[in-house]
Amino acid sequence: MQVGPFQVVEEIARGGAGVVYRARDAQGRWVALKLLLEHRALNPLARARFRRETAALTRLRHPGVVSIVDAGEFEGQLWIALDFVEGETLEQRLRRGSLPIPEVLDLFQQLVQAMGYVHTCGLLHRDLKPDNVLLSGGRALLTDFGLVLDEGRDGTRVTTSGVFMGTPGYWAPEQAFGDTGAIGPATDVYGLGGVLYACLTGRAPMTGASLEDYVQAVRFGSIVPPRQARTDVPAWLDALCMRCLERDPAARPASVEEVARALASAGSSGAGGRARVGPWAVLVLALGVAASLGVWHLARGEDEPA
Repeated sequence: MQVGPFQVVEEIARGGAGVVYRARDAQGRWVALKLLLEHRALNPLARARFRRETAALTRLRHPGVVSIVDAGEFEGQLWIALDFVEGETLEQRLRRGSLPIPEVLDLFQQLVQAMGYVHTCGLLHRDLKPDNVLLSGGRALLTDFGLVLDEGRDGTRVTTSGVFMGTPGYWAPEQAFGDTGAIGPATDVYGLGGVLYACLTGRAPMTGASLEDYVQAVRFGSIVPPRQARTDVPAWLDALCMRCLERDPAARPASVEEVARALASAGSSGAGGRARVGPWAVLVLALGVAASLGVWHLARGEDEPA
């Protein structure tokens, strides 16, 4: 099958809204080609969300974010071509067990840097989870911006009232309860905490046999600190993880910059499981994420069903 300038070779992933193929262009360059499924292509809201993802990716150029190559439409189906990343998802890696502490710290620092950049662009990811982190040659890259929220231009949202956005297990409580007015940078801080928790324990912060069970767990349950499941987790890292996973967004670190400062403070003090954060990285995050705070003007609205 030929889609735009790309020849499809094989299917590599499929979800409720789209399918991803490995494809290549006439010069032999490999890409990950994401198509909106045919039945979803008939839904104006699904098309609007796909176009929103395309627009967001066009603005993002960072070594910690998978880059867009091209985009277009094929027989009524919208498509995005992304750099093809050789490797595996963090979810696949975690199926083999939790990560060593130094590896956790290195990966988490990379994700904090990437999310700091995303926020400086006035965007929220809103679906941070191990399956949306690609690992390749020691690098961690963010992918799948299907739920991206851009309020930097006109403050509008493609919405439907009272729906769940994100992935069970890694939903921020405000997402689980459909409280779209409370969604902001702290929502992605929760997502970072969820990914950190999975790296340390091998599982999601919250679980449930059904949607009802999960929502009840979020409402009344408590997250078991990673240190209780794994004694080699440094106390400071356990505390940072649990702060990111606070139910109340106001109780979490206020920004990705604050998470970066916590990592830097632990690294400079020589805390157990030393966080090796260079001064340049802290400066870049501090300047970039601080600038992003001026971009966020949260408008109330609701989102299309995930």
